[in-house]
Amino acid sequence: MNTRIVIGATNEKEEKVLLTLELKPKENIVEIWSIPDKDVTDQLESDLINKWKKNEVVALPESATKMDRPLSVSESILPDELKVIKGSDILRRCKTEWPVIVLSYKLHDLYENELGDIKSKVDSMTAFSGDVFDELKGFWNKVQGQIRDRSLLRNHSENLRSSTNELFDSLKKMRSALDKEFRAASADLKSSFMEKLEVIEGEVENGRLSKLFNELKDIQNEFKDSKFTKDDRSQIWNRLDSAFKLVKDKKYGPNASNGGGATDRLQKRYDGLLNAMDKMEKSINRDKKDLEFQNKRINSGGQLEAQLREAKLAMINERIRSKEEKLADMNKTKAELDGKMAKLKQQEAKKEVEKEIKSKIAEDIKSAQEAREQDKDKLTALGSALTAAKVVVPTAKPTEEVQTTAPVTPTPTNTNATPTVKAANVEADDSFSNAIATAIAVNKIDSNTSEEE
Repeated sequence: MNTRIVIGATNEKEEKVLLTLELKPKENIVEIWSIPDKDVTDQLESDLINKWKKNEVVALPESATKMDRPLSVSESILPDELKVIKGSDILRRCKTEWPVIVLSYKLHDLYENELGDIKSKVDSMTAFSGDVFDELKGFWNKVQGQIRDRSLLRNHSENLRSSTNELFDSLKKMRSALDKEFRAASADLKSSFMEKLEVIEGEVENGRLSKLFNELKDIQNEFKDSKFTKDDRSQIWNRLDSAFKLVKDKKYGPNASNGGGATDRLQKRYDGLLNAMDKMEKSINRDKKDLEFQNKRINSGGQLEAQLREAKLAMINERIRSKEEKLADMNKTKAELDGKMAKLKQQEAKKEVEKEIKSKIAEDIKSAQEAREQDKDKLTALGSALTAAKVVVPTAKPTEEVQTTAPVTPTPTNTNATPTVKAANVEADDSFSNAIATAIAVNKIDSNTSEEE
């Protein structure tokens, strides 16, 4: 959008003048210079259009007068005494575009101030801060929204982009240093965990398995609260899982860690939990009865007995509280096990369905293959029969041709030729008939078999 235009107009005396209008967006005013027509030369007009509009300096005559007019959306850019005679369309376009430019400048200044505050935070930082990074990220998302809506001029958006990228680069350098420190700390922590697991794995053969299992649970809890890189966490988890399986295999047998016994192990754990919950509830009920008994006798006896009963009441109350907390934890564990068992049953049901489908497909393939083998045997028998018939027939044809080409007048030596040909014809007809009969028999057998099925 242009912020400088040159138009022709008349003043209050109806004298022609050449006007130059320049928008001052930060001040929200339009600077207007009026040059009397008598002092306007072709060179001056050309310089104003070709140079001044491109932000080059052009000297004006001394007769030129200046006025500043506030830019307003509702009012005209020019005062009432100036009437446009050339360039009215340019002036109308500026009346709609220049307020947008002013607002873009104001928005740019607002974002510049906000970005300056973030820059001050970044400059004062000695280590990476995720909060400042998120703040800068949110700021840039907001600016991008204005760029998409074209509320910012191109040079404003590029300026903000460049300044924001510089801050992002600074933060990324800090984060890179922090990541390096984090990776080093993760590696040290990983070595510590691996050493602990190695000690436990070495004690599996001769150590107390229950004690080792509890130590593994402690390591697992510590592992959950520790921070690692993704690769280190994966390696430690695999090593920890392997150690658990090693202890279980030693304690319960080599099949204790197999996936096939997962349901049984879960069910045993569930049954054991229910048994423990039942014992805990009975114990709480006994304590409550004891508490009720002590409350009834609180006021009987002497002062010493009363103090003793108060001490017993406090002890029983604490015991009940502790057991109820444990029971609450058991109920939470029970709910978790219920979910795991339901999920495991669904997985097993799905596997069973898949197994049945695969078995059915295999049976269908086998049946189709057997059917093709039966058809192959039948077709082979039919082909053999037809081949045998075709082999016999051609041997008779030459004899017939000799018969036809022989002299019509019979001779003593050819008296037996005719019977030979006839015998060959009879043999060929019999072979071909036998082949056809065989084919019909095969088809009948196939038909009968289909009817029986």
